Amino acid sequence: MSNKQRSIKSKLFKLREWLTVSEAARHLSSVFCEDVTEADVLRLALDGHLKLSVNFVNPTYGKCGKLISSEDKENLPAHFLSLFDGFSEEKKDELIAGFIKMGHFENQFLDLDDKVTAIEGVWDLPMVCGQRYCIENEYQMLTGGPEVAPPIIGATFVVREGGQVCRLHERFDEPIEYETAQGEKKKVDFKNEADRYYPADATGLPSDDSVLVVRTQALIDLQERLSPADSDRNTPLDSRAETTYLNIIGAMLETFVHKDHGDVNFPSETKLREFLSERYAGFKGLTERTLAEKFAAAKKTIREEFD
Repeated sequence: MSNKQRSIKSKLFKLREWLTVSEAARHLSSVFCEDVTEADVLRLALDGHLKLSVNFVNPTYGKCGKLISSEDKENLPAHFLSLFDGFSEEKKDELIAGFIKMGHFENQFLDLDDKVTAIEGVWDLPMVCGQRYCIENEYQMLTGGPEVAPPIIGATFVVREGGQVCRLHERFDEPIEYETAQGEKKKVDFKNEADRYYPADATGLPSDDSVLVVRTQALIDLQERLSPADSDRNTPLDSRAETTYLNIIGAMLETFVHKDHGDVNFPSETKLREFLSERYAGFKGLTERTLAEKFAAAKKTIREEFD
């Protein structure tokens, strides 16, 4: 391939929002000059090196909500907190933290809406529960490994930028018949449309309506981590990354030094992220999800410097 052809291919790659798993494998093979298979792409995702996503070509169903840190007790739903009424504050905090830790998202409580909604487009896969089983099983099939035993309990979740989380649901389209103890056949009477929906099990994603994909940005992030010395520090990507960090620093300065928004106090990091993402909506790098990622990385870096 000529340099001109590589340049054209690179530009087309950056214009695409996502690639299929097979396309991602071919791209990584070209970038790293070694054979990368679809199984390798799945393994990278399972090991936490690459974010895997799913494109819902046809609408599917889910109950959506948000994750709340166990530290932000004031934001936890009242119906959940009421379970611990009667305990001392110290014991209540201990029980709440223990209950949340047993959930699917460590140290975060998933607060889902009651209403089932249709979702479509590209969503990211957190490597927990049903989606992890689905990817692990596919990996074993591609590599000739054993079939993975499905989880006894669990669910299938997808997440999207901005912190939105959805638990996938399925729908009863056909009438459901059952037999009574007297041998009489009856049909389930769905009095409300909402009664037709039920949580999808933990055995995988809806294969008829979705396809596994890898976001272009996730591949770029992986390339930068694995080849830092080869990165061109003047690329448009680095310019965007610099803009993100400068916007975050600028927003923090305006808030805490210049106090352009008054003398505000933030009882938690989550409240600070919410304030910045709302006040600077539309600014690059100041979405709540990006702030959460950059704050976590910044705390990790500063702690390593102290150690």
